[in-house]
Amino acid sequence: MSQRSTEDIQDCLLHFLSGYVQGCPEHLDQVLRYPHWQERAKAEVERRIIRLMESFDLETVVAIAEGRVDVLAVAKQLVPENH
Repeated sequence: MSQRSTEDIQDCLLHFLSGYVQGCPEHLDQVLRYPHWQERAKAEVERRIIRLMESFDLETVVAIAEGRVDVLAVAKQLVPENH
């Protein structure tokens, strides 16, 4: 995953939200009144990881669950040496 700056992320979010609320002030009210953005974002990260894991075959999932396979150790093999 590429690392964008916080400012770039905020700019993209602002652009997205401006389209979302355009012509519908109720949408802006919903966004402004919702107090749980950070908690929902954490839940969304978890949901996306679960969706990734759903694509693993059962044997792989069992091996991970039993501690025989370490996903982080395997994934680190993908990191370029100059990273």
